[in-house]
Amino acid sequence: MSLTPRSTEPAIREYLVTSKHFEWQAFINGRWVPIENDYVIEAHYTQPGAKQIKLNTSSGCVCVDFDLLHGTNMTSQCSPNIRRTCNLPPGQTEDMAWYFRDNQLWKEYGRQSSGTFPSSVSSKDIELQFLQNPQGSISFTVGSTGYTLDFASMSQINITTGMARNVRRRPKLQSLGAPRWQFLDFDGVWKDYSRDYNRCNVASCDIELLYRQNLQKMSFATWSFEYEISFTSMTQQNLETNTMRKIRRLEQ
Repeated sequence: MSLTPRSTEPAIREYLVTSKHFEWQAFINGRWVPIENDYVIEAHYTQPGAKQIKLNTSSGCVCVDFDLLHGTNMTSQCSPNIRRTCNLPPGQTEDMAWYFRDNQLWKEYGRQSSGTFPSSVSSKDIELQFLQNPQGSISFTVGSTGYTLDFASMSQINITTGMARNVRRRPKLQSLGAPRWQFLDFDGVWKDYSRDYNRCNVASCDIELLYRQNLQKMSFATWSFEYEISFTSMTQQNLETNTMRKIRRLEQ
C-alpha cells in the first residue's frame, strides 16, 4: 500500500526537504512506512488554522485529523495509523508554537496585538510545561484575568467565567527558505497571506503550491469577500468591488 498527499506536485519540496527533520509515516503490514511527498502534509500541519488533510491510498482516502496529533507520540487513530516523527541532534528540541482560538482567529501565546493585554506566558513557557507533564496544565494571566490551559483537553479556561477556548500545538515553519506571498494593503503596508488574517482560506504555502504549477490565476476567500490572484500581472482582485491590489513573492 502506498500513501501520498492528495497533491503530489513537488511545489514546496525545495523549502521543506532542505534541513528536513521530520517524517510522516503510516503503519502498514506491521511496520511504519514513510509517506511519499510528506512535505505537503507538513506545510499544512504548521498552519494553526488547518484541521486535517486527506491522503490517497490504494484502499481509499484517509483523513488525518491534526488535532489528534498534539500528544508527544504524534500518532493518529485513523486506519492506517499515521504519525509524525522528529529527528533532531541530541540536546536540540523542535520549536513548537501554541495557539488559542479567539473569536475569529488563531493567535499565538505571547504575541501581543494592539489593544490587547500581554500574556504572562509564551509558547516556549507552555511547551516546557507540556513536555514535563503532557496530561497536566499551566496557569497564567492576561492583564488581571486568570486562565488555565489544560493539556489533556487542549482547552483554555477562563477561571472567572468558565469560558473555554480550543488550543492547538503546531511546529513552526522556519529557516527553510519558504517564499512569502504578500499583498499591498490599503494603508500602504505589505502583509503576508495567512489563515490568521480575516479568516483567509489560504496561506503563502498554498499560493506557492499553485504558482509552481504554472497556473495563470487562482481564487480564494476571506470571511467577507472572494478574490482572484493573477500570477501574470501579480495582482489581487476583489470579485465584488473589483478593487485591485499589488502582490509580490519574496524569496527567503
